[in-house]
Amino acid sequence: MYEFIIYLLKVSLSTVLLYAIYWFFLRKETFFGINRVYLLFTLILSLILPMVSIQYTVILQESSDITGIADGLLLGENDSDPAKLPVFIAYIYLLGASFCLIRILWQFAVLFFTINRSEIIHEDDCKIVYNDRFQMPFSFFNMIFIHKDNKGSDDTSDIIAHEKVHIRESHWFDLFIVELTSIVLW
Repeated sequence: MYEFIIYLLKVSLSTVLLYAIYWFFLRKETFFGINRVYLLFTLILSLILPMVSIQYTVILQESSDITGIADGLLLGENDSDPAKLPVFIAYIYLLGASFCLIRILWQFAVLFFTINRSEIIHEDDCKIVYNDRFQMPFSFFNMIFIHKDNKGSDDTSDIIAHEKVHIRESHWFDLFIVELTSIVLW
């Protein structure tokens, strides 16, 4: 379990470093496709990089000053069991991961209950779900969710056209991957 905790810390560090590159150099770019690929690639790379092992040898010359100091050190007794800390951290980690998983499952349940209680109109290759739960429009898989009060408004056709672009470019997949990763890396 200790190795897994170290792995998660390395993943977090590499994610922060790679995201910093995005933040400083790419976030203001208008090439959204490149930004999307970079962010998804860095997420995958952050998961892989900590598994790469780089070995090297360091040759040190012995110094009498260092060995004299080391010989004079006394190791104190430790009252706490060092094996308990990784177990405690593992429980905290599993609690957080469980919370994230339950949150995502709850969001799916709410989404599917909303679909079952809403008016659905088939248009082209997508379904438009006029619902009373979500105020802001969004798309998920091939479904566009629009609040029922916006049905027939002047902006509805623009909203649908905008959300169809999200469906065509599978933006839901990006969000789904990030949500799944958040379970592991919360």
